[in-house]
Amino acid sequence: IEAGRPYAPGEPVAFTRVAGPVGQSGMQRRALITAMPVAGAVAGVVVVLRDVTERLLAEERLNQAEKLESIGKLAGGIAHDFNNMLAVMCAAAGLAERAESDSARRGHLRTIITSAEQVAESNRRLLAFARKDPVRRAVDDLREVVAQAHELLRHSLERTIVIRCDCGTLPLPVLGDRSALLNALINLGINARDAMPAGGTLAIATALVEVGTGEAAAGGGELPPGRYAELIVRDSGHGIPAEVLPRIFDPFFTTKPVGKGTGLGLSAVYGTVRTHGGAISASNQPGGGARFRLVLPLTTQPALRPMMPLPTPPPAAAPEPSAGMAAPPVVLLVDDDPEVRQLTADILADLGCTVLTAGNGREALVVLAAEGERIRLAVLDVIMPEMGGVEAFREMRHLQPGLRVLFSSGYAGGDDVVALVEPGRVAAIEKPFTMAQLGAAVKGLLGP
Repeated sequence: IEAGRPYAPGEPVAFTRVAGPVGQSGMQRRALITAMPVAGAVAGVVVVLRDVTERLLAEERLNQAEKLESIGKLAGGIAHDFNNMLAVMCAAAGLAERAESDSARRGHLRTIITSAEQVAESNRRLLAFARKDPVRRAVDDLREVVAQAHELLRHSLERTIVIRCDCGTLPLPVLGDRSALLNALINLGINARDAMPAGGTLAIATALVEVGTGEAAAGGGELPPGRYAELIVRDSGHGIPAEVLPRIFDPFFTTKPVGKGTGLGLSAVYGTVRTHGGAISASNQPGGGARFRLVLPLTTQPALRPMMPLPTPPPAAAPEPSAGMAAPPVVLLVDDDPEVRQLTADILADLGCTVLTAGNGREALVVLAAEGERIRLAVLDVIMPEMGGVEAFREMRHLQPGLRVLFSSGYAGGDDVVALVEPGRVAAIEKPFTMAQLGAAVKGLLGP
């Protein structure tokens, strides 16, 4: 009797069984066992065992990829809406703080702005998981990123944790965002620390690896064949429970006590790696402890131009109105959210600009055609109905080649926007932004 029911005489029996651990890796194997009775001169049973481990693992990876993709789309949409709401909060509080003379009330308004910025940071982790987080691409040696992470972890982890790095001698040039990769390594280091409350060893190693045809990427799909930079992060902690492994990269999933973790650390790492065209997997080591493997594509390309840096000013700083201009610059503000549009227009007016507005790209083209070269700068939301910011940008450049453009969106740093950035001519700013950040971006494009 198998699978809870009796079988008729002569009926073949098929079922799967787990065997293992097998071999040096200690990995459990799964076998499909088929048993067929044989009648005739010699009575017996023919038993066929087929190793189906790889097939079942591939199916699990595909299911995991589909699940994470669905979660990512949901997370990205929620984060985009949050960013618009946070942009309204930051703009309104910033304008009120600017006009408020009472120091106590200014302090309360500053608290609102600071809290909104903290929420925005959590939002950026969601966008990283959804692979919509801004990526400022440049060529970096992965070994240098690891060395920087090692230095930061050495000063922040307990002395009971020994950090060992083995980065080899071969350069590992990758095209990506150093800050995002550094944050991913820090998150993995903190995750390892939490798994070793009594101390232990955190080992980080890099290597150059060749990926052949058909090698599966973590989370499903396949990595294109070629040379990759491999990064292994191991700890000597208690490992990852088997029931947790399938959900280890899910956003908001955590096994830590309430108040000890957000459940966004590893999901942000997953999003960062996938944004960089790589793969990540998690497993347990035979001798104990967790092992994370990151694989990133190597590059021989020159770095793309990064997005213009937007400095974060001291909390009490406020942008000064534009000075020294013969006439107020005319700015065309394009955003489909009425509240964001109105408050951003108020900030621009406070900076000394004359503001024209439009609700989408098509409306903006009509305004630009009517006003012509009077408009010196267009502030474009990236995602809008009718016509989005990137398409509107291309049409605007046909009408007015010298127009300065500032992209503004919760998805501000998508690859399509990053490729359009030109220092002094085209820049990008992420929502939610402060008055000072918007002022610095406008000044960078229009001059003092």
